[in-house]
Amino acid sequence: MLKEVNEQKDVKALIFPGVVGAWADEASALGQAAEVKDKTKVLFKFKGKVLKPAGDKLHVFNRQFSKIESLAEPTDDTKYWVATLSDYTEHVCASIEEWKKKS
Repeated sequence: MLKEVNEQKDVKALIFPGVVGAWADEASALGQAAEVKDKTKVLFKFKGKVLKPAGDKLHVFNRQFSKIESLAEPTDDTKYWVATLSDYTEHVCASIEEWKKKS
């Protein structure tokens, strides 16, 4: 799915429903990730503007729509995918009325 969204980044978005915790640095994020056998690990680097501080290193966002700026395959060093994300605002509406007019 990440590859598909990356290939169609102008019309597809990743949607994170609910509240998501984001760590201020890569080492902290990787330290919080549980090891899971036979699963693909992805590190999301978010370059959006909607993060809110929730502690020293933790930031949170809610119901985020993101586009993939870049997607890097695992390397011998990383062993995980790295997806760099930004805000996907092309289809965001301020109100239901605005959405109805677009539809």
